[in-house]
Amino acid sequence: MSAQDITERADALGMTLQTGGTADYAEVTCQAPSRNFTKAWDLYRQVLLSPTFPASEVAKVREDLLRQVKSLGDRPFDYTNLKFKSLLYKNSPYRRSVVGDTVSLAKIRIADLRQAYETMFCGKNMVVSIVGDFDAAGVLESSWRGFAALRPGAAIAVGDARDEPPHETRPVFVDKDQEQVTYNTGWLGCSVRDPDYVPLRAAVSAIGDKLFFKYVYERGVAYRSWFYMSDRLGQASAQNEMGVTSANYQMASSGVLEDIAQMTRDGVTPTALKEVIEKTLSRYFLGGQTNAEQAQRLCYFEMAGLGYEYADRYPEMLRKVTPEEVNTVARKYFDSARYTRAAVGKEEVAAKASTSAPSR
Repeated sequence: MSAQDITERADALGMTLQTGGTADYAEVTCQAPSRNFTKAWDLYRQVLLSPTFPASEVAKVREDLLRQVKSLGDRPFDYTNLKFKSLLYKNSPYRRSVVGDTVSLAKIRIADLRQAYETMFCGKNMVVSIVGDFDAAGVLESSWRGFAALRPGAAIAVGDARDEPPHETRPVFVDKDQEQVTYNTGWLGCSVRDPDYVPLRAAVSAIGDKLFFKYVYERGVAYRSWFYMSDRLGQASAQNEMGVTSANYQMASSGVLEDIAQMTRDGVTPTALKEVIEKTLSRYFLGGQTNAEQAQRLCYFEMAGLGYEYADRYPEMLRKVTPEEVNTVARKYFDSARYTRAAVGKEEVAAKASTSAPSR
């Protein structure tokens, strides 16, 4: 089928059909009304199992990706994030953009796509998750038949590369003509598979809530501020991502480090932790309200080796986390004397603002 054929068939079924690639995995996803599930499921399997990679479509995708790469400098936070990752990671492929760059995109050929497909889209490297109103027994039977031709292949190890925390601070300022200074201050985190993951997730939430309230609401100096850690099969990163005027850069960047140092030193109290966990769980449940979100979550945890049931176990695991566990991991990972920072903006303006600011 051509791209137009696929689009027309999907539209006739009220079906959305999408593909995507992340730092850890590739995915093919679909949604359709329950009454049309059988036909949608057939179309989904055809797309997944019989890609043709026509030259005209590959050329369109390449051009789209090249436009994204070339416009990176116009997206301050995306640009800053990439600079931060390339500084934080020395071994992990997380240091590179998933989208690629002009050099790598120019080198990719159709044969490379086919080889990548043959390697990755195989039985032992694939998880299928379905959520909704459907005949489970019938779908299981059709799956065995439909995927019978799929080569077994081999599971691909993801996340094995390890980086060590720096022995000292690593601040880098990239001089760039933009209205605000955008910067990430962060540390190496852990894998979603790591025993530290759940308490570290709670620690990140506790720190993030305080920083957001202080710099966005209380002081009103940040255009954007959050402290977060993305789920990764490999070694994640935890960082404060912020955007401020050049005049406020030195105050905000040094203030955040002081705040994190104080929070890790003082620790979280049982009362504060309970509030943080309830907020974290509210976000978690809100992020799984649709069938598509639930299917993605189940698939991710199964793929990670934690089992799809982890999606149900996680809330109780979080509720059982103690203040001692949270404080221990916070002190383990967030050393304010060994941070990494990538800042982007008008360096001269930020430097002048720093020297003219009154001492505290």
